[in-house]
Amino acid sequence: MSDARATPGPQALAEAEDQYARDCSTDPERSILLQAPAGSGKTTVLTERYLRLLAQVDEPEEILAITFTRKAAAEMRARVLRALDSGGAGEAADARPRSGLAARARAHAAARDWQLDQNPGRLRIQTIDALNHWIASQLPVTGRAGGLLRISDRAQELYRIAARRTLADAEAVAALQPRIDLLFERLDNDYGRLERLLADMLGKRAHWLPRLLRDSAVALPERVTASLRSIVARRIDELARRLPRSVVVEGAELAMATARHRRAAGDAGSGLWRAWLEGDAALAPEPGQLWRWQGLAALALTSGGEWRRAFTVREGFPPQDRALKERGKRWVEDLAGVNGARAALAAIVLLPEPRLSADETASLEALAAVLTFACQELEVVFQDHGQVDHSYIAAAARQALTEEGAPSDLALRLGARLRHLLVDEFQDTSIEQLELLEALTAGWTPGDGNSVLAVGDPMQSIYLFREAEVGLFLRARERGLGEFPLEKLRLMRNFRSAPGLVDWVNAHLGHVFPPADDVRTSAVQYLASVAANVAVGAEQVELHCTPAGSPAGEARVIAALAKRLRAASAAESIAILVSSRTHAAAITAALDAAGLPVAGVDLVALAEVPVVRDLTALTRALDHLGDRSAWLAILRAPWCGLTLEELHALVDGDRNSTMWELLQSPGRLMHLASDSRVRLERTREALANALEARDRAPLAAWVEATWLALGGPAACARDEDLVHADAYFRALGRRTAAGDWRGGAELGELLGELYANSPGAPRDAVQIMTIHGAKGLEFDHVLLPGLGRRLRQDREPLMRWIELPRESAGSDLLIAPLPPPGSHNRHPLGEFIRGLQRERLRNEQTRLLYVAATRARRGLYLFGHLRSPGRGENNGRPETGTLLELLWPAVAKAFPQAPPPGPAAPRERRRAPHLERLPSGWRAPDLGAPLAPAALHVAGYDPDALGVTEGHTQGSGLELTGLHEGELVSVHIDRTFIDASGVRWIVDVCNAVPGAGQSADAFIADEAARRHAWALRSAALVRLLGPEPVRAACYFTALDRLWELSERP
Repeated sequence: MSDARATPGPQALAEAEDQYARDCSTDPERSILLQAPAGSGKTTVLTERYLRLLAQVDEPEEILAITFTRKAAAEMRARVLRALDSGGAGEAADARPRSGLAARARAHAAARDWQLDQNPGRLRIQTIDALNHWIASQLPVTGRAGGLLRISDRAQELYRIAARRTLADAEAVAALQPRIDLLFERLDNDYGRLERLLADMLGKRAHWLPRLLRDSAVALPERVTASLRSIVARRIDELARRLPRSVVVEGAELAMATARHRRAAGDAGSGLWRAWLEGDAALAPEPGQLWRWQGLAALALTSGGEWRRAFTVREGFPPQDRALKERGKRWVEDLAGVNGARAALAAIVLLPEPRLSADETASLEALAAVLTFACQELEVVFQDHGQVDHSYIAAAARQALTEEGAPSDLALRLGARLRHLLVDEFQDTSIEQLELLEALTAGWTPGDGNSVLAVGDPMQSIYLFREAEVGLFLRARERGLGEFPLEKLRLMRNFRSAPGLVDWVNAHLGHVFPPADDVRTSAVQYLASVAANVAVGAEQVELHCTPAGSPAGEARVIAALAKRLRAASAAESIAILVSSRTHAAAITAALDAAGLPVAGVDLVALAEVPVVRDLTALTRALDHLGDRSAWLAILRAPWCGLTLEELHALVDGDRNSTMWELLQSPGRLMHLASDSRVRLERTREALANALEARDRAPLAAWVEATWLALGGPAACARDEDLVHADAYFRALGRRTAAGDWRGGAELGELLGELYANSPGAPRDAVQIMTIHGAKGLEFDHVLLPGLGRRLRQDREPLMRWIELPRESAGSDLLIAPLPPPGSHNRHPLGEFIRGLQRERLRNEQTRLLYVAATRARRGLYLFGHLRSPGRGENNGRPETGTLLELLWPAVAKAFPQAPPPGPAAPRERRRAPHLERLPSGWRAPDLGAPLAPAALHVAGYDPDALGVTEGHTQGSGLELTGLHEGELVSVHIDRTFIDASGVRWIVDVCNAVPGAGQSADAFIADEAARRHAWALRSAALVRLLGPEPVRAACYFTALDRLWELSERP
């Protein structure tokens, strides 16, 4: 009888590999690059390694943990602090090993008297932005960071000012004049467009400025040319190695023969075939022979990239030469038998020439010079306004750590103090961020006591628009971090999703991922997971075909499903993840119609909110008496509420007078109803007072005072309208304070990137967010709408650029400025870069599907439409350029071909719009009198929480600048007043909402901690205003709670 032993199955082998990777990753003696797919518990691994390190280092500052978001940093810090605070009692079984690690770390901390409970800031768990700021702060005060400039999260106004100054000041610089003229020529002398594009480029300068600074404006074309030659040489070499030599030789002979036939037939056209008219049939894998290789590819492939089947006189095959045609057919058949030949030949056709044309060189030199000058102007703007952006700080940090490409003295000093580096979301690093990490670890060698743990998942790299380069993860996996080698490991178990969901994702998404990794095209192979959470419960995946061309119809289907899920369970979380914010509006409306509460953040543009539309019209009207459409809008707004017929009566027959002049005509007012005349008189009085007060206050304060006098707050139907109005006034105040205000025409750009945030929703609300916003979160049920809708394309920039990491080291840089005017006059280099970006984006969109699908614990529901009937051979397939098209190879057989039959969608009846307006008898309160507690509610405050009575002294917002602890600081205070007991309160309004699953107390604690420095600075400056005792507070609009802020840490 033989001794047979059972062979472990795939599940057991995967679990064993996973456990080995976890054990190794928490070992401080090993340096590892860990691939951690969705739901694999990477934060737990990072936390456990951090605790083990904490138990052995001399000082906690020797450990640096870097994340890419504040939320991730806060989560990891909270886990470490909870572990250190807990004795381990009552913890789950899987957390007990961490309890032992925490106990050892706690004992070590006590022995060394770290007092982490009182000094949690010694735990260096921070975002990469915070790290940049800390590094920049190590520079001398006279350095470029200086330490006195505030960081602005909304620096668009500063970019616009710098762009405007660039165009104005460049005219006075002789060397720049012809270069500016060239850019104007490229844009048909559209000054406004060039200003906008320059401002956009300044906002993205972290991506391109380091490339420009490495080379002068003159040397940059040489760098691009070298990169072109490198790329062309590599592609030709790859094709030559892929094709058998006999096939290449036969193809060269065919190409030469067909080229001669075409010339003999009198073909006068230009084309790649002409490259074969000179020389012999020898074909070398060299960039100088690119045209010949491209001619060979054009002979083998059709214009659509398919294998050629017809060999006609147009391709150089004479009708009488049957032997040549047969040779051509056999040659293409031989090519078709070579794996990957068609894709390689198609790629060769798209290559640009390995050198820049004279026009491309001139354009690139001009653009580099103007952009460099614009960056210098931006530095001056930053100094003038005392503000900088995150890119400025990041550049200062890079400058501090590197000198002429080598680690600086500061980098070496920091590296000596730093012993252990942990990096989360490593797949989202950019080339510049990787250089920073390499500078920090410069000089580290294996066995010297230093260690690195870099954790990430290339399948979740979805930040290409931020220059995240997943190829760097792939390269580090093979070659390490700079000169420091890393052991590559991977996790396999998914602790989040039900087994059926894990299997579905493996079977379907695994089918649409690229078959191999490719550093240059951002292609990432799929790594299958095994389910570890068998207790999740029943799971399901549903595919829904929705009506084509009807976002509202799809939204109703989604709302019906959400209602069914909510009826089945009030406790399970439901999330609708959209690929674009524009997809959310119809869904929100459908959920509201179905009676389902909705929670959404940054989904609705602030400019689309009715109260903000009214305020925009009011700003334009006050700013320009001749803006008739704005004046008509403010007379239509709720504080006045004239009907369309009444507005027509006011303007009838007079196209030349301003609306303000028409409002002074008693004869025109006689055409209005008596009730309307009363409202209009009240409105006219408030506007007259406002116009008399012009230029006596900043624009934002002037508009706000006018809005209050008109009764704007009283006309708000919902509490959140006050929050939206406050956001508008803040944005307007920031913009006008920046200077160079050009009037109401700028309001569109000002509001373009602002979104309406509403107070907190109930716990059972359906969550709506973007897929990017959902990264790192999980929900019981995930609904993915709009998969059949095309994704939005960005507008054409001033230049296209791409930096492609090489597999070994270094990178290739390609830059193409805007082509000359004319949509058909595109440069081949620009088209090549566009093609590369399109390919990289397509690979990223596949990863976007993976991120979305892996947020689900129990249910995944996909919605999309197919092409409408009668649209040719692709009928019954998704539209091109959609997420559903990417997924189609995996779901085509199971996807319904038509929406399910059901009741017809209700026809929307046209109704006269309901006009909301204040009653004619309403009068504005006396703003000079003390504000009553009821008015505090209108302003967004709880008078009971504040202890305010009828006798308090009311104040408004303040902007203060002064010295605090030896530094010049500026603070904004939303509201300040003196209460009945003589205490001056300074109040900061927080319009943020708690995150998914975050308790109110935790939310308040996080936000209060963030405002500690504000409370210190503000209280110090306010005490200079008077003798009253000062107390600071934060009002949370989402919770309707007031929280006093302590000045003590």
